[in-house]
Amino acid sequence: MVYKPYCEDNELDSVIMKYGLTTSYTTEIIFDDFVLSQQPSNTFYIIDDYFKPLLEKKIHQINEVYWFNATESNKTNITAQDILDQLFKVNLKRNDVIIAIGGGITLDIAAFCASIYKRGCKLVFVPTTIIGMIDASVGGKTGINYNNVKNQIGTFYPADKVIIDINFLKTLPDNEIKNGYTELIKMMIISERDFFKRDPDYIINNLSLYIQKAISYKLDICTYDLTDIGIRRTLNLGHTLAHLFETISDYRISHGDAVAMGLRLDLKLSLNKGFISFENYNNILSYLRHFCNNISLTHEELEQIKLHGKDIISADKKNNEDIVYVLINNETVEFNNFESIDELINETLLIATYT
Repeated sequence: MVYKPYCEDNELDSVIMKYGLTTSYTTEIIFDDFVLSQQPSNTFYIIDDYFKPLLEKKIHQINEVYWFNATESNKTNITAQDILDQLFKVNLKRNDVIIAIGGGITLDIAAFCASIYKRGCKLVFVPTTIIGMIDASVGGKTGINYNNVKNQIGTFYPADKVIIDINFLKTLPDNEIKNGYTELIKMMIISERDFFKRDPDYIINNLSLYIQKAISYKLDICTYDLTDIGIRRTLNLGHTLAHLFETISDYRISHGDAVAMGLRLDLKLSLNKGFISFENYNNILSYLRHFCNNISLTHEELEQIKLHGKDIISADKKNNEDIVYVLINNETVEFNNFESIDELINETLLIATYT
């Protein structure tokens, strides 16, 4: 199955009027098995080394593979330089292809290198996690971390093609699957509230369907606003705080767990401000508890937020002093302004301490 971005002309016109910009999005999304032997010969692979035992014997041109240790601490300019050195060593041409196989961390750094190597070469994603499938592979954001702060350096560079092979999910441990459910829940909060009327077993048994839905919703949003100046900022739901939680833990808190914590606090903020009913609050919270690994911060993590939270959020590339923040209402999400980072930190700490 191939998904193409879609929107009605009158919808697009209203978005252009409201936000002032739209950018075409041309990534082809293919739901199919990924077969190494069917890929172009002029290909350089960047692969999460978790899959080395599975894929190494199937790739004959080992000198054209970069096995990446996919951790946030390795998603840096030093690793990017190492990848670029390898690309020049094999003399990859602009019309050749980089194929990235892995989760969000792998896709982020591979896309960044592809976007700057000889001013951009062809790029194919094969995401292997739920987060990679519905988040990192769609939307064209690339990134590496700088000074231990997430995605401080990056570009917008959509992949030419994304191949979604659900079979990769069978290779993952349970905690990684739960990491991915967090991003799925985020997309459903934004785009499909009927999700929260489904029995959890139905969702688990139809995961492929919901991954397709989430990708389709994100494609539509990114078609309206590729460069993140308007409606795409709704996708930051849960993420302003998530990036803070990841950083204060030195990335011991995974991205999925951090987003789950962020969504929980966003829910309570939304309830306190009267945006969402108590019934809808409890309903969404029950799905977070059921599907996610961890939705609560420890006392030590709260102390780290008190000490370093303002500096970390100040460094976040999405935030100015006036914080445009995404909160949850009874139908979808909406923007809310905090007057200062201090206000956001104080409310976050209050909620996290007493809920």
